[in-house]
This record gives sequence, C-alpha cells and structure tokens, in this order.
Amino acid sequence: MPQFTLNVTFHGLCLFVRPSPGHPEMFVLFPKTPRPDVPKHDLDIRFNGTPETLKQGEELRFLNLPGNGGPTTLPAGVANLKAGYVRPVHGSHVGPNPNSNLRARALLPDGSLTPGAERDCWRIGTREEAMTDHVLWSATVPDASELRWAVHRFNGSFVRELPPVPATGGEVRIAINHHDPESEPIPRPDPGYEPRHFAAYLALLHQGTGLPLPRLLDECPSLRPPESASLYSCMVAGGEL
Repeated sequence: MPQFTLNVTFHGLCLFVRPSPGHPEMFVLFPKTPRPDVPKHDLDIRFNGTPETLKQGEELRFLNLPGNGGPTTLPAGVANLKAGYVRPVHGSHVGPNPNSNLRARALLPDGSLTPGAERDCWRIGTREEAMTDHVLWSATVPDASELRWAVHRFNGSFVRELPPVPATGGEVRIAINHHDPESEPIPRPDPGYEPRHFAAYLALLHQGTGLPLPRLLDECPSLRPPESASLYSCMVAGGEL
C-alpha cells in the first residue's frame, strides 16, 4: 500500500492548542490582524509553488489522515502561554463560534511537532522561555499517494476542497506563513525588546488584553538556546484551555 510523509511548516503567529487529552486533533489558531497594536499579517499557504489562504472564519482540515490523536505535548521552543501568564486560551476559539479575535484555524490529526533549532530567550509572564519562529508538523498518510485537504467554516460547514497535492519522493511539503512581510525579520535588538505582534496572541487568552508583552532577555542560563543574528517578532506559541 502506498503511503507518504506530510511535512507542514508553520511560521509566524500560530498558536497551538490541544483542547483536551482525549481530543483527536490539535488546533492551530491564527489570530486576527490588523489590530490597534498589531499591523496586518498575511496568511499564506504554499505547496508546489501555488498560493492559497484562509479567510475570516475558515478552518483547514486534512482529510486523509487518521484522527486518532494529534500531538499531545508542546515541545521546547513552543512557549505555553497558560503556564507563563496563568491565563487559558478562551474556550470559544476551539468551538463553532469563536470571538472576533480569531481569524482562522487548522486542525492537526495524529503527528509530531518539531520546533526550529534557532531560538531566542524571552521572559513570558513568570517564566523564561526559549522561543522559535517556526514549527514542523509531520504525519504519516497511509494508503494514499496524494494529500487531500479542504476548507470548512468554524461551524463545520463545507466551503471548498483544495487541489490534491501528489507525493514526490514519498513526501508532501506545505508551508503555512502568518506574518507581517513588511517588518519580518528584524535586526537583532538589544535585551529588553518587546514584540508588539505578540499582542494578537494575548487577545486569544481569557482576560488576556493588557498583559505584558514578552521581553527579550540577554541570556537564559537554564535553557542556553542558540542565538540568532536576527529574529522574528512573529513567534509560534502554544496554550491550554
């Protein structure tokens, strides 16, 4: 039987949330921009050089993957905002009627998460975290030679099926970028820098508006992340309900 590996790289403002241990999928939340404190971000989905996007209220689903349990934990490099801010993700964002702070989302069935190797050290609430600007989600697609995927609305109604993506060399590669193309990446700032784009994440938390932004630290002795010459203020993150 044919099978292939699906590799999807998430880059930028992407919030990974597992609703509950028994839920068959992990959600990736894309916060709404522009906001008064955050410029407009583009949401690009690229495969074989073809661009797609998700509009307000849309949800990406991978159709020919088994839904027997998405990634169960957030790896190092994907900061858990609930742990740092002691604020859960607002429960509506994984239901049929999210509030207006959510633009779109994706559902990830069974698979694994691998963060980018380059990470920077940040103070998030009460914690020190080494954060990266991208994460690779990998999954095995059985009994298939091409990826089938579709767009639905938050309430589950069907919108459209995206073009099938044939596997090449036993693999399908997808890139999903949610970033501000006008200002990313930025030259490496001095310690104390606060990434304003992160405010879009805080708006997805329960009573998150007004929480302090992460602050770039000079070093994390307990983490010792590799330093990068430049960084993105659009960093991936995670949360819990």
